[in-house]
Amino acid sequence: MKPIRIIAALVAASLLLAAVGNVSAASMPGAIWTTDASCSGVDLNVDYHSKQEVYLNGGPTGGGGGLPNGYYYVRVTDPSGATVLGYTPTASVLVVDGHIDHCYQLWAILLKGSDNTPGYDTTPNAGGEYEVAISQDPTFPGDLRKTDNYKVARLLVVGKDALTSFTRTWAWTIDKSVTPSSWTLFTGDAGTSQYTVAVAKTGYTDSAWTATGTITIQNPDPYFAARIDAVTDTISGLGSVPVSCGVAFPYDLAPGATLACTYAASLPDASARTNSVTVVTSGGSKVEGGSATAAIDFASATILPVNASIHVTDSNGGAWVFGDSGSATYAKTFTCDADEGSHSNTATITETAQSDGASVSVACYALSVTKDAAPSYTRTYNWAIDKTVTPSEWHLFTGDTGTSAYTVTATKTGPIDGEWAVEGNISVHNPAPIAATINSVADVVSPDLGTLVNCGVTFPHSLAAGGTLGCTYGTALANADTRTNTATATLQNYAYDKDLLATPSGTTPFSGQAQVVFGAPTTLKHDEIDVDDSNGGSWHLSASGSATYTETFTCDADEGTHSNTATIRGTELSDGASVDVACYALAVSKDAQPSYTRTHSWTIVKSADQSALTLSIGQQFLVNYSVVVDSAYVDSAWAVTGTVTIHNPAPITATLTSVADLVSPAIAASVACPALIVPKEGDLACTYAASLPDAAARQNTATATLQNHDYDQDLIPTAGGTTAFSGSADVTFGAPTTVIDECITVTDTYAGSLGTVCAADAPVTFTYSRWIGPYSVCGEYTVGNTASFVANDSGATASSSASVAVHVPCLGCTLTPGYWKTHSKYGPAPYDDTWALLAASGEDSPFFLSGQTTYQVLWTNPSGGNAYYILAHAYIAAQMNALNGADFAAAQASFNAATVLLNAYTPAQVALLKGKAGGDLRAQFVSLAAILDNYNKGLIGPGHCSE
Repeated sequence: MKPIRIIAALVAASLLLAAVGNVSAASMPGAIWTTDASCSGVDLNVDYHSKQEVYLNGGPTGGGGGLPNGYYYVRVTDPSGATVLGYTPTASVLVVDGHIDHCYQLWAILLKGSDNTPGYDTTPNAGGEYEVAISQDPTFPGDLRKTDNYKVARLLVVGKDALTSFTRTWAWTIDKSVTPSSWTLFTGDAGTSQYTVAVAKTGYTDSAWTATGTITIQNPDPYFAARIDAVTDTISGLGSVPVSCGVAFPYDLAPGATLACTYAASLPDASARTNSVTVVTSGGSKVEGGSATAAIDFASATILPVNASIHVTDSNGGAWVFGDSGSATYAKTFTCDADEGSHSNTATITETAQSDGASVSVACYALSVTKDAAPSYTRTYNWAIDKTVTPSEWHLFTGDTGTSAYTVTATKTGPIDGEWAVEGNISVHNPAPIAATINSVADVVSPDLGTLVNCGVTFPHSLAAGGTLGCTYGTALANADTRTNTATATLQNYAYDKDLLATPSGTTPFSGQAQVVFGAPTTLKHDEIDVDDSNGGSWHLSASGSATYTETFTCDADEGTHSNTATIRGTELSDGASVDVACYALAVSKDAQPSYTRTHSWTIVKSADQSALTLSIGQQFLVNYSVVVDSAYVDSAWAVTGTVTIHNPAPITATLTSVADLVSPAIAASVACPALIVPKEGDLACTYAASLPDAAARQNTATATLQNHDYDQDLIPTAGGTTAFSGSADVTFGAPTTVIDECITVTDTYAGSLGTVCAADAPVTFTYSRWIGPYSVCGEYTVGNTASFVANDSGATASSSASVAVHVPCLGCTLTPGYWKTHSKYGPAPYDDTWALLAASGEDSPFFLSGQTTYQVLWTNPSGGNAYYILAHAYIAAQMNALNGADFAAAQASFNAATVLLNAYTPAQVALLKGKAGGDLRAQFVSLAAILDNYNKGLIGPGHCSE
C-alpha cells in the first residue's frame, strides 16, 4: 500500500458555517482540533513512523490525481464497509494544487480521541483499513474519487492535569494603647478614654507544597477493548507518585469507554516540575497504550492560608476580626467617685495567643467649703421734720426783687430695735491639680432665707488648681432668733472625651455651716441728727428744735419754682417748702407808616424819515413819522408816623418813668402818651411822628422805662433802679404815597389823538406814515406836523414839530426802473397815471419782438446777463420819465439807437450772442443801457426824483 497523506480541513469558520453548517466534534468517531494551518503536526501513519505530506491519488508527485481546485465533500468507511463520516454537508475540504488545504478542523476517524485533543499514533496498527473518498457531489452518485486504502494505528487517548497547592502561614503583632491613660476629675465628673487595639500583618511563611490531579484514559476504538496492564505517574526530580484508578490491573477498557485515575504528591518546594503518566497495554491489545504530561507550576497554585485572618478579644468585652493590618477603637467612661483607682485590661489574638494591655488611672477630688457668721442689729430713734416759707409766691417785673423767710422744725421720738442682719465670709478651696468650674456660691439662713453673696467674680468661675475663692455674704433677718447659716458652692461637672474636650454633664454641691447668735446692738441710729437744707444751711440737734433764714429772689434770674428741702442726714426724712417766682417783662410793639411825594416831568420829540423831497408832477412819496415821549421824576417830603403799644402781662400795674422813640441813626420822634401807668394785664398806646431827610431804609425803636421795686417778706416795697423795654419796626419806603403828573395825553396835528402814556410805560414811541404829493404845478412846498402832550395833574404841556421841504422842478426829474415796476396799476405802490400815456394799453402794451407786455418785460430778470433785458429795463424807465415830463435831450439819441436794436432782435437771439461779431452787438446793447440808466438815475439830464 503506497503512502498517501490526506489533510482534511474546513475553511475559515465564517465560510464553513455559511457553506456547510456547524458540526459537533463530539459526534464524530474521531476528531482533532489544531491551529496549525500547514497541517505539519498531523501524521496519518501510512508508513507507521514516517511523516509525509499527504496527497490524493498519486502521492507526493502525483499532482493530485487531476482533481480540480475547489470544495469537496468527504465520506469515510470502516473495514466493514460501514459509513463512518457521511456524505451530507457535515464536513467539506478545500483542495488546492492536489492537496487538502486549511487545517482548521480535521475530520477523519484516522485520528485518536473525540475530546478535541491534538495527537497522533506512532505505532503500527493492524486494526483494519479505512477508505476515504471525496466528491463534489454530496450524494456521491458515482465516479468517487477515492484515496488508497491504508491501515490506522489506534491509540489510547491519555490526558492529565496537575493541580498545585501550598500552605501560607501569616505572622501578626498586637499593640493596645489608651488615651488618656489617667484622669484627674471632680466628684460627679466623667472621663471617656479611647482604647486602640492595633494588629499588624508582618509577613508569611510558605510550606506543604503539593501536586494533585486526574488522569483520564479513553479507548477511541469502536470495536476493540484495550487491556491496560499498568498506569504509572512520575514527577521530575521526585520519582514515582502513587496512582489510584479504583480498578484492578490488568483492566479491560471497553470500546469508547473512559477510565479516570487520581494521584497526589508532597513536594519539598515550589520549583517547576513535569508530571508524566504512562498507560501500558498488553501486547495483544488492539489498542496501544499512551502517555501524557502536565507541568507542575505554582504560579497559579491554590494557596491554603493559615492565620490569614484573626480574631481578637478584649477583656473590656470587645471582639474583632482582622484580615489585614488594622485597628479597632472603643471608648470607656470612668465616673468619680465610683471608678476612682487603676483600671487594667488586655487584648488577645485568639489564634496565636499574642496579647497586649493598657491601663487607666482615675483620681477624684471634692471642693472644700468653710464660712463664718457675724450677726448685727440697730437701735433707732425716730424724728419728724417740718419746713415752711412766707411769702411762697412772688409776682415781679424784670429788675424787681422779693425776700422770703424759711422756718425748719425737727421733733425727736423713739427708740425702736430692728435691722437684724448677718454677714460673713465664705471660703471655697480647690484641692485638685486641675481648675474647678464653679457655677454659683449660695448662702441660706435657716429655715430657707437666701443671702446676698458677692465673690467678686462672674459665674461660672474657673477656680485654679489649689486655689481658694473668697466670698462675702449678708442678709437682713426678721428678728434676733438663733439660726444656722449654710454656704453651698455648686460645681459644674463635665464629661470629657478622649481629646479632653469637655461637655457639661450636671452639677455637684459642696457645703459648709456656721451658727447665727445675737448679742448687744451693734449700731445706735439717729440718737443725734444733722439737718441739711438744700438752700445751704446745716444744724446739729440732739433734741427737738427749729431754725429760720431768709432768701431774696431777683427777676428775671430767679424766675420759676424754687423748691428746697430740709433733710435729716442719714435718713429718708425730709420736708420741703416752695417759692414760685413769676417774672414779667413789658412788651413794646410799634408800627411804622412811611410817606413821601413823587412829581413827574415829561419830554416830547417828533421826527420824520425825510426832511426834503424832489418830486415830479403827479408823483407821491410816503414819509414815516415818529413821536417819542419820556418821563423823569423827583421825590420829596419823606416822613414816618405810627403807634407805640406797651403791654403789661403782669397781674400788677407797671409805673413808667418815660416813653421815647428814635429813628436811626439819631432822629428823635415826637411821642404823645395819655399817662405813664400801664394797667395790670393791660395796654398803654402812644403816638409818634418824625420828618426824614431821604428815603434810606431805617429802623424805628420805641423804649418804655419801668420803675423797679424791692419787696420784703411783708410785701413792703422800696424804689430801686429802672429797666428799659424796647420794640422796633423797620422804616422801608416803597411806592410813593403821593404821585403828581403820573400820566399825559398825546395828540398830533396830522394823526389826531395818539393816546395816553403813564410813567410805568415810558418811554413810548408813536409812529405813522403819510403820502406827500402829488403836485400838479412845479414849485417849492413845505409840509409840517406838530405833536404835543398835556399832564393829568398839573396841566403842564409841551410840543415838538417835524417839516418836509418839497421841490417840484419845472423841467421834471427822472425815476429808476424800480419805481415804474411798483407804481403800475398792479401796485403795490400807488398808481402813477403816467402809465396811461404809454400807447393804447399802457403797461400791458406789447414790447417790440419780445412776445411780452411792457410790464412783463420790466419784471423779467436778465438771467445769465441777457443784454436784451438789461437794455429793455433802462429803455422802458427812460420812456416813462420822458412821458412824465422830464427833459429828454440827454437821452434822446441813445433812446433812438436802442429803438432800432429792439425792433431787430428778440430776447432769445440776444441771449445767444457769442464770438467777436456777437460780442460787438451785445456790447451795443450794454452800452446803450448804461447811458439810459445814467439818465434814469439823474446822472445826466434834469436830475433824479426822490423815490
